[in-house]
Amino acid sequence: MSSELKAAPRRRRKPPVFQTIPATVIGSEWITPRMVRLKIHSDRMAGFVHESDPDQFVTVIFPRPGQELIELAPDFNWDYFYGLPDTDRPQARNYTVRRFDLAAGTIDVDVLVHGGPGLGEHWAINVKPGAPVYLWGPRIAYNPFPNATFFLLFCDECAVPAAAAIIDSLPADARGHLVAEVKNEAAIPPMPVRHGITVDWVFSDDVEPGESDRLAGAVQQVPVPNGELVYAWGGGEMKAMRHAGRHLRKHWGLGTSSISATGYWRVGQSNED
Repeated sequence: MSSELKAAPRRRRKPPVFQTIPATVIGSEWITPRMVRLKIHSDRMAGFVHESDPDQFVTVIFPRPGQELIELAPDFNWDYFYGLPDTDRPQARNYTVRRFDLAAGTIDVDVLVHGGPGLGEHWAINVKPGAPVYLWGPRIAYNPFPNATFFLLFCDECAVPAAAAIIDSLPADARGHLVAEVKNEAAIPPMPVRHGITVDWVFSDDVEPGESDRLAGAVQQVPVPNGELVYAWGGGEMKAMRHAGRHLRKHWGLGTSSISATGYWRVGQSNED
């Protein structure tokens, strides 16, 4: 079994130094009927994005409707941010860096637009080129063993950009399995291809995200690979991530250090809560 193989030590990372940099939205395009890609530029991007890390996510800080974006210091902190009055305080949302071009000073972030009440998607579908934002971070959730031989990825629609960024980073001969839940076939975005990565798309159809166990159930159907050192990464609704992690520990024999399952959101709780 995979648990019998010995994982090599992970590379040691320096303690994160989070930055706040000014940036500008320079373009947008719809990549599915439910996902808009924003291109964001900053002269400071080369010193901000980590060139060697996939699944980086940044906090995009943008004004509320009708507001002007206030100036933020490079070393601002979140106590200051949340201490601002509503009339001044902008909004902040976390988005995966889908791809970056440090020579051009740009990142792409893909924003899920599912018709909810959140200001994040309202901003993303209405923002115009030239709009100022701030970027804070970046943070990293993906940290495989350097000798991992099999990559299990599982996510719902909001984390598909992160899964795509991870697959982009894998070598051409990588082996693994992606299980991803999206609304329907039209909601599948362009994805990188690795011939050793099996991809299963799960469709939520008329069921609201997080209201069924389809994603966790699909993860349970993935065959346990023999003779592989597995690293598992997941992103999505908190309960689904817990259920998938529990299954992998019990039935795949994975230890906690072999699983990174991040709860991006929770049923019944908006990003404004």
